[in-house]
Amino acid sequence: MAEIQPCPNCGKTVSELADQCYWCGKVIAGPPDAITPELIDSLLDVELPMLLDRYACKCLSEQGCYELDGPKDVDVLAKLPRPIRVAYTLISLDTQVNNGGFWQFFTNSSGQIVDEALEDLRLIGATDHIPIVEAAIAINHELESKYPSYANRFERPEPEPTDEEEQAFWTDVEGNCESELDKLASKFYLMEHEDSKWNYFKTYIRDHVSECEHDSRRM
Repeated sequence: MAEIQPCPNCGKTVSELADQCYWCGKVIAGPPDAITPELIDSLLDVELPMLLDRYACKCLSEQGCYELDGPKDVDVLAKLPRPIRVAYTLISLDTQVNNGGFWQFFTNSSGQIVDEALEDLRLIGATDHIPIVEAAIAINHELESKYPSYANRFERPEPEPTDEEEQAFWTDVEGNCESELDKLASKFYLMEHEDSKWNYFKTYIRDHVSECEHDSRRM
């Protein structure tokens, strides 16, 4: 059962062990060094995605993923418990698509985990979101199959396309992909209002509390 207190910034209800206020976004404390079943049980439902995502980000940072010569995000995420990965992939999906559509999701560092995000939607049972994300990913995979430098954009050093390839790529994107990706993003926003995936996420986490346990100091 969550012990609650007022957020020091906005005064709305947060749990005592929350690291960030869901309502105003103020960071209350740094992410924890470890995730335990007791910590999960102490949090309000709305706090679960943020805390688990911030913990995953802490692990990625400590493992060097944010350095140019560091490991890939997906390789470190594979070492984390699946519920923690789910929080990270779905927060990335939400943040990127809501800020800049599916194109932003594919071209920022989140583009490394698009297939994992789809797998995690399936895992939690967000069935109405799945065909939307599948359709967007299919467009992205088609571009990757046609343009090697785009497919390898997360390699370091990043490959430089020829002028001819770059021109063909952007002609293809602007002529054949952008409008469809925009339509899919609009469907994604609408679906989130009608049947939020976070309801499925919270149920999944509560049903798999014992699988969340992890200590970042032992990676």
